[in-house]
Amino acid sequence: MSNEKKIKRFPLTSNPRPSDKEPIKRPLPPKNLKYTISCKNCDEKFVLFASPKDITAWITLEKDIDEALPSFTQKEKDMISTQLCSNCLEKFFGS
Repeated sequence: MSNEKKIKRFPLTSNPRPSDKEPIKRPLPPKNLKYTISCKNCDEKFVLFASPKDITAWITLEKDIDEALPSFTQKEKDMISTQLCSNCLEKFFGS
């Protein structure tokens, strides 16, 4: 018998599986997500950043748009609710 220790070798392609007791680490979602909306009239795209929780509260009618998105300007709220860009909003409804 030799005094050499046997080394257990694994193929390079094997991926270790996390144990059932180990929680899977995932990054936390950002507070605000980027929402790209296309204008229904001219297809111009506009981008707004909002919390998914706030958008969901407005879409599910849990809150009205003024309560759900208090940090948005009135023009931004109008753009979201009508799905029209600022140029088309001015064209159809004035300033």
